[in-house]
Amino acid sequence: MKMHAQEYLINDVLKGELGFDGIVISDYDAIHQIDGDDETFTSAEVRASVNAGIDMIMLSRGHEKFLRSLRAEVEAGRVPMRRIDDATRRIPTKKFELGLFERPFAQRDLLFTVGSPEHRELARQAVRQSQVLLENDGVLPLSPDDGEKLFVAGSNADDIGNQSGGWTISWQGSGGAITEGTTILEGIRRASESPVTYDRRGNGIDGSYDAAVAVVGEKPYAEYRGDRPGDLEISQRDLDTIERLRSAGVPVIVVLVSGRPMDVADRVDDWNALLASWIPGTQGGGVTDVLFGEHDPTGKLPVTWMRSFEQQPINGGDGRKPLYPRGYGLSYSRCSESQGAPVRLRQPKPHRKVPPGSTTPERGDPHRCEAGRADFERTNSETTNASTPIPPATMKAVRRPVASGVPAGSVLPSEATVMNTAVPNAPATCWRVDRIALPWE
Repeated sequence: MKMHAQEYLINDVLKGELGFDGIVISDYDAIHQIDGDDETFTSAEVRASVNAGIDMIMLSRGHEKFLRSLRAEVEAGRVPMRRIDDATRRIPTKKFELGLFERPFAQRDLLFTVGSPEHRELARQAVRQSQVLLENDGVLPLSPDDGEKLFVAGSNADDIGNQSGGWTISWQGSGGAITEGTTILEGIRRASESPVTYDRRGNGIDGSYDAAVAVVGEKPYAEYRGDRPGDLEISQRDLDTIERLRSAGVPVIVVLVSGRPMDVADRVDDWNALLASWIPGTQGGGVTDVLFGEHDPTGKLPVTWMRSFEQQPINGGDGRKPLYPRGYGLSYSRCSESQGAPVRLRQPKPHRKVPPGSTTPERGDPHRCEAGRADFERTNSETTNASTPIPPATMKAVRRPVASGVPAGSVLPSEATVMNTAVPNAPATCWRVDRIALPWE
């Protein structure tokens, strides 16, 4: 039974047991669907919806027909006057409470503030605070001033319409430059002090780049146009773009622009980082605030992220193992859920000069260097006192080979496991790298 005919749930539960004193309004042309024929409404559907407790009916057409039908139903005794009284009491009451009789029009003197710099800055703040970091093997945050050479690709990287989603300017929304704002690509270019290369399909990338950012995800939709199983999958064109970036042998950061969790479980292990950016609207700079570490990612999943479409609907896991649980979200400065487990860290400087006579470590070649207080900032929950002595730590790094295009005598960014060696067999401590002093510096 359609909700618009559920008399027990609307009248008895909502208005009765729960004491709801507001207005119950139908969805757009929704009473048409009560009998299964969506084309028009009948007198029986008018009767069913009003008796169910709906106070205001939203119609696109046929208003006169509705009034005639309702009047006839009341005169025939099939819709009681107490139902009409309930609706007409609730609607003016709320209008009085909202001051609409005294102030029926918008405050036009405030019109000039719409879209003001203050509004846009607030929107940017909302964007950066809602970013959810789902994966990070140490490639994030990016360094804006360390000469990092970045490549950006993906269908949503430079498209203000795609990152704004549906119900933007038009009903279903659309791609392209439909409104003013900052795309994610523009935000990256403003944040980075080094040149940023962009190609929508990822063409032209090679191993000389320090990292690649693939901005992919959904296209705009509203309501039913995005409700099919295949709509939760990243398009094959975007997947091909990501693979093109990966084939260059550089770390790949996937920025997912979508209005909901997407089906990524079979792919995510191949990505170095995954950032759920949701629909950031016109303020792509809020995304890059997090990508470049200007702000720590603080967003947490408000829903459970399913492992596959077949796992839907899933609420809080439902006893099944999801890809990411509700409330999940990583941070640059805090330990992950497994406090004490070895943490992979990123070397902030993309290239380290090697003095004459030294050799560049090859892939799989462990290199040990001692790091002390000056090199690490303690961020675990054991202490927040900055003056607390930090014991020496040992970093064991596996370095990548020098790629083509990288200046001779340099090593690429590395991943490392940092272990607290002060106490034998002690669990590892969570650290954040400020800098790493290598022996050859």
